[in-house]
Amino acid sequence: MTCNVGNMDRLARLCAGVGLFLSPFVNEVVLWDSAWLRYGVALIGLALAGTSALRVCPPYRLLGLNTCRVLSRALPDKGPCNGPQENLCRTFGR
Repeated sequence: MTCNVGNMDRLARLCAGVGLFLSPFVNEVVLWDSAWLRYGVALIGLALAGTSALRVCPPYRLLGLNTCRVLSRALPDKGPCNGPQENLCRTFGR
């Protein structure tokens, strides 16, 4: 799979994911009395943290979005991999 999550997006996902994952277990708010809501929010936080760690977001791929600047610049659509891009091309299979 190719990277489609950039660094700023990755940081935002990680912060939001950790916050959502921990909030039902740390805060004793009446909102978290429902087990479905508590574990649902924790699961959403885990998914956000997972997409941050893997740098791949399936909904981004379906919508054709890409916030990862490095790969879009380093891997051209046409032409051979030459020069400073050669290492990146070998690493990502081009």
